[in-house]
Amino acid sequence: MIFVLLLTMAQAQTVLQPADGPARLRAGQAIEAQLLVDSISVAVPAMRLQLLSAGLETAGASLTEGTRAKHNLTALLTANPPAALEPEAVRQSLRVAAFELADDLLFSPVQEAQMPAGFPGFLAIDEVELRTYPAYRMVKTNMQGGQMGAFWPLFRHIEEHGIAMTTPVQTDWQEAVEGKGERAASMAFLYGDKALGKLGQDGKVEVVDVAGLTVLSIGARGGDTTNKVTALRLVLLACLQEHPEWAAAGPVRTMGYNSPSVMGDRRYFEVQLPVRIVEKKKLSQ
Repeated sequence: MIFVLLLTMAQAQTVLQPADGPARLRAGQAIEAQLLVDSISVAVPAMRLQLLSAGLETAGASLTEGTRAKHNLTALLTANPPAALEPEAVRQSLRVAAFELADDLLFSPVQEAQMPAGFPGFLAIDEVELRTYPAYRMVKTNMQGGQMGAFWPLFRHIEEHGIAMTTPVQTDWQEAVEGKGERAASMAFLYGDKALGKLGQDGKVEVVDVAGLTVLSIGARGGDTTNKVTALRLVLLACLQEHPEWAAAGPVRTMGYNSPSVMGDRRYFEVQLPVRIVEKKKLSQ
């Protein structure tokens, strides 16, 4: 049996900056190159494992300290497999985990529609970011009928009013109360421009304006299941503990970027927590 090396999901010490993006790209490309070198190596298994580990360490040297990618690579290289496991089995597991890490570092979402004017774009998978959004307009409805029950009234609204579909689709979540877990409370389609349409109720949906806001955001691949959203929300809350200059300013929301035509881990979504800056005098109290 091949021993699978598990990466831990430790909390990020560093909030990713746009300038960190090129380093992630270089690291992902370097890891892929090292895996190619390993695949054609003729060294004995123990030596191949040693060379692969050293090469991966060098490949990831450009990753920013404290980021989740840096932590995951370090955890991968310092993991202690069972002593009885053959070097070749360890190497194969290391290759699989390194490939997955490189795939995340090089990931770029499938863009199926334009984003609203002034919206920030994609930066990274599995890293906490601080983002600022401009004011925008959206049409929303509740999730009482589930995702499809919310989707169709929204779709009919934009179709009837000639509003172009945009990404992301926003889902606001209700926090756990009275023994009930977190759940999606409302879904919204975002207008491409705040000047479009008019405010107010329109049948089962409502057009509203959203004020500009700042959020802590973390991107993820796959489906935005309740378990995933809850786990990533905890990552964001842990980040708040490390940054007392920010405080939560609202419930969690998810921003989904892909239609059902994009499958599996090519799908991309973000979990976001609105935040506000805490006054310095309150920090010192």
